[in-house]
Amino acid sequence: MARLNCLKQQQDLLKTCGAKMLCCGLKTLNELEEVEERERQEADAHAHLASPS
Repeated sequence: MARLNCLKQQQDLLKTCGAKMLCCGLKTLNELEEVEERERQEADAHAHLASPS
């Protein structure tokens, strides 16, 4: 049963990643990871600038 749940989670993740890839015009999961990492870094930079020092 746990194995089925794990497989279901993986399937859902791949569907989500696939949809994001199509929206962004990406061809590989590596490209998607690079875009997501860049977005995280930009969000961190904006949060750092917006927070009072």
